[in-house]
Amino acid sequence: LNGEPKHKEVYLLYGMGGDLLWVADQGELTIERAPPFPREALAHLLDATMVPPTSGRALQPGTDRFSDEHRRIRLFRCWWHTGEFLDYVLRVGEPVSATLRALSYAERTAALAERLRPALLQAQIDASFPPTFLTHGDKDATVPLSESQKTYDRLRELGVKAELEIVPGGKHALMAKTWPLEFCAGADEAHERGLQFLAR
Repeated sequence: LNGEPKHKEVYLLYGMGGDLLWVADQGELTIERAPPFPREALAHLLDATMVPPTSGRALQPGTDRFSDEHRRIRLFRCWWHTGEFLDYVLRVGEPVSATLRALSYAERTAALAERLRPALLQAQIDASFPPTFLTHGDKDATVPLSESQKTYDRLRELGVKAELEIVPGGKHALMAKTWPLEFCAGADEAHERGLQFLAR
């Protein structure tokens, strides 16, 4: 988003950012999500004065998809359910989600402080955005398809060249199984179309 020189093109893979402000209010969820982990399962992370950095940590496949030995990926589901996700993404030491929760969805982007806007894709999209290819599975229960759909719709509205490849039956990362790793039907073809877009 903020790099110089600007990217010539972008390939967004089942990514968040097109509709990130909806996580401020769990009543707006439109997909079925797994229940949160019990707090005691996350106490070693939530109550720690310092958690070791992720760099250099081995990732292990398992029920948490790919996670390190601290299982810190569970925090994502925890903060998603508590409505605090943006507070940790933005790391500003203030309850951004609580402020946004008090507003209607339509008012939230405008209410974001200017200093926070560079961190959020949906607040950064304009007509100068590079040509973009988006791939997303329609059964993604981690990052909803609406994230890519709203990014795509906004780009097209601004006249930016964009294509959206929706993979029927595709779960998050277009994986059918985490371990042993197996991708869903249509994943290879979707990626091939994305690479062709970049080549053009």
